[in-house]
Amino acid sequence: MDPKKTIPTTDPAAVAANRQGKLTEEQRKEIAVSANPRIWVIGGVITIVLMVVSLLCFSTMDAGGVAGILAPIFGAVLLFVLWRGIRLWLLRKRLLSGAIQTAQGKITFHPATLVDPGKYVAETDDGKKLYNGGLAGLGVALPPGRYSFFYLQAQSWLLSAEAISSPQELLANHQQDLYAAFHFDAAGLERLRGEARAGTIQVVETSIENTTVTNHVTDPGDSSKSLDVSVPHIKFGNLQFAVPDSAGGIALNCLNYRIYHNNESILALEALS
Repeated sequence: MDPKKTIPTTDPAAVAANRQGKLTEEQRKEIAVSANPRIWVIGGVITIVLMVVSLLCFSTMDAGGVAGILAPIFGAVLLFVLWRGIRLWLLRKRLLSGAIQTAQGKITFHPATLVDPGKYVAETDDGKKLYNGGLAGLGVALPPGRYSFFYLQAQSWLLSAEAISSPQELLANHQQDLYAAFHFDAAGLERLRGEARAGTIQVVETSIENTTVTNHVTDPGDSSKSLDVSVPHIKFGNLQFAVPDSAGGIALNCLNYRIYHNNESILALEALS
């Protein structure tokens, strides 16, 4: 993998600090921002102001009945806001003071389902799933293979990962996933290389960006209605191509690829570094 494209999860400085049981300054900032109760504090203040102003207005208008209805509603909203704010404050405190855990495990690709996009998932050997930013369901942008993980127990917050598999193994594993997602194999890749040399298809070496495009399609159950369908795309340079659902999230923005395409669709991806 290109050292210039090292991402925070595999930053050697972060791994070294986490191995010593310490958080880096960047990790502390990320926790402080992600688990910031400020919005809930502001929401509580706004709720109190609205409650006071509304009750005063209705009391002045001799609308005591309305005031009696609004009071418990505002009270319930205020309790919810305070509960959320306190819960987030306690979570941030636990994250910043929690002991850093370590475990070995693997990263594997989970294809898209009806409710989840395709993504790479980090999982320890005892079956614990880990998440960047502590966000359940969020994939990790790392090639598949064996890793040592450093994480916080709260929210299963993945801090950093150090590869146990060699760079060659990681790329080979990733290439196997690419074969499956784009429905080709080593022989097919060799054939595409020949077509690229002959100039019958296009090839470019570059990094990529995963994105989605929302298409409006006719509802098969009611032709008078339309549905919004999110379609995974891969973007590079000025080009953007739709990919099969099985290939959504398969490409990683921390790697470079040789992309084979025919100006209409991506035919294959070859992981380079």
